[in-house]
Amino acid sequence: MKKFLKAAALTTLFIVTSLFVAATIYFNVVTKDITLELEKLSQKPSLTVLDNDNGIITEGGYVAYDEIPSDLINAFVAVEDKRFFKHKGIDVKRMFGAAIANVKNGSVRQGASTITQQLIKNTHLTSEKSIDRKLKEIKLALMLERKLSKEEILERYLNVIYFGNGIYGVKDACRSFFGKELNELTLDECAAIAGVVKSPLNYSPMINAENSKKRRDLILRLMKEENYISENEYNSYIKKELVVADMKNADISKIYLSNALYEASRILGISEQNLVRSNYKIATYYQKEEQQYLKSSVNGIVSDLKNFDDNNALCILTDNETAGIKAIYSDKTVNIFTLRRQAGSTIKPLAVYLPALENGIVTPASVFDDSKRDFGCYSPSNYGEVYYGNISIRKAVEVSSNIVAVDVLSALGIDNSKRFLSKIGIDIDDNGLSLALGGTNKGFTPAELIGGYRVIAKQGEYSPITAIRAIYDENGRIIYSHEKKSTLAAEKSGAYLMTDILKNVAKSGTAKKLSSLPYDVAAKTGTVSHPADKNKNSDAYNISFTEDNTLFVSMYGTLENNITGGSLPTIIARNVYGQLYDDHYPSDFKMPEGVEYKTFDAENYLSNGKILLSSGENTIRDIFDTRYLPQDKLPVESDVEIELNGDEITIKGISGTDIIIYKINFFGEKSLYSEIIDSEDIYTARLRPNFFDSYEIEIRYNGNTIKSYIID
Repeated sequence: MKKFLKAAALTTLFIVTSLFVAATIYFNVVTKDITLELEKLSQKPSLTVLDNDNGIITEGGYVAYDEIPSDLINAFVAVEDKRFFKHKGIDVKRMFGAAIANVKNGSVRQGASTITQQLIKNTHLTSEKSIDRKLKEIKLALMLERKLSKEEILERYLNVIYFGNGIYGVKDACRSFFGKELNELTLDECAAIAGVVKSPLNYSPMINAENSKKRRDLILRLMKEENYISENEYNSYIKKELVVADMKNADISKIYLSNALYEASRILGISEQNLVRSNYKIATYYQKEEQQYLKSSVNGIVSDLKNFDDNNALCILTDNETAGIKAIYSDKTVNIFTLRRQAGSTIKPLAVYLPALENGIVTPASVFDDSKRDFGCYSPSNYGEVYYGNISIRKAVEVSSNIVAVDVLSALGIDNSKRFLSKIGIDIDDNGLSLALGGTNKGFTPAELIGGYRVIAKQGEYSPITAIRAIYDENGRIIYSHEKKSTLAAEKSGAYLMTDILKNVAKSGTAKKLSSLPYDVAAKTGTVSHPADKNKNSDAYNISFTEDNTLFVSMYGTLENNITGGSLPTIIARNVYGQLYDDHYPSDFKMPEGVEYKTFDAENYLSNGKILLSSGENTIRDIFDTRYLPQDKLPVESDVEIELNGDEITIKGISGTDIIIYKINFFGEKSLYSEIIDSEDIYTARLRPNFFDSYEIEIRYNGNTIKSYIID
């Protein structure tokens, strides 16, 4: 038995030794060429972001170790690496604890990276999860600990760490989150900053104040357990509310920068953290002056509102020619590519009217019944329960009729609507008529909506809006360029008809607060009722465009019911345009080929909605796509030509009318003589006149006699 135990022990020792030797050999092979580059631990990230004029819009803020508050240092150490000041670069105890926990969970849920390892990963390595990368990280961490002191490592770590939304380094985070300098931070603010690193999207106080507060309280507890703070301090600070910096006073480029970095990271296929620490140069369409216009216009309205702290206002300005985003401003942090909200009536031109115009289902003058009714199982209502009876498409858009929008979508077909939306970069999976009113499962992003309206402004040309002009590598070589790549989503004629209708909305419709602008503006408003409180609204929009620019304005959250798309968002839009075109005016919208103005009879149009072309005095004028011109014509006496050849009579120029021929006998009595043979707009009849008979030709329209002719 002793021999067996001895043999087993020797075997176990041999296996363990062999595994250790093999692991050591493997470790040395994998890491033999790895080199610690202290210059990569630079004083600021090397990423450069340029504005539209190639000026630099990123500014780092390096801070020395002795300028960093001890509470902030202790907060990071408590949550990220509590044995930081004791280990030599790796925490063996923590590594084994994490390994055991991961085995128990059956997945890799816990990491064991020290602050030193995190600094190495952030500056020397990629974020890939592999054994080889981890081994390189460990070796470099051990090397780094032999080169720099703990204080020097912490200094570099706290200056390069990424907090999301274009914020890097604790100095930048301090200013962005709380509008303070480092020496002004309170204990709870230090804990909140340290809490963001784990997941900026979930724990940033600018994005999710509630989650940030919970994370802050956890870190305060860890600081108490590590004896960095007292029990009294802990109990005092967990009761405090987090007061986030007012975005009105923040660096106006931050909101734009965060969206640009999000977009660039997806173009390059890397994380934002790796992007911020890269040597790339990113050229954007950002224009500081336009950004200031948006900021002053939004803040000028929002600052006068009471109880608006829990609500958001967002403004986006794009260039129609390039599809470049010139400015983005919000009083809260927002990602215009991921934020999804119900669109309300702003979706009507995109999902309903433009594709219906494109397919000849409607014209601006087409008449629909705007009265309360059901569409199968769907029962929409107009805003304020106001109905207009028979109204034109032009008027329906002007007053934002819900009934007519649903009726037109029903005629168009939901599949046709979805196909068109897909062509302009909007994919939905809904199949109900509520699409006409913006009611969808996942909603729409601001980028999708403003991109859709740019299609109308650009007469059918679609190109996704973007903040990125170009991206260059560390050697200055261009690796991405936003060349003007567009597709034709709609014909110029259909898009122009939609533009012409939306001009009416800005002149006399729901966006009439824009009517004072002395140049062409097209607009659509939208308002969404709050799902939890019908006496409030959740979203209010104005989306508008000129020949040069497209502008998106929204307010969302829990809004008072007097905040509608036609109120404050439209006023903000007007104020933006007032500054944008202070010293010049945009050109009027250019009418393309393929559209024509036509006049039609007012009496018939107003009484029964029939469009009968007419050149008479009592007419209405509107614009039509030449592919779908009205064919019916109101006959007038001067249009009628009658030719009599023997016993055959020919009548021309009276298409769409009723022709009746009577035979009149010697006593003047009339009897119906014959039917008319109709060949397009030429009518013929064979007569048999004799000495005692004459004939009366009566031309009628809608039962009314236009003209009668007696032939003897």
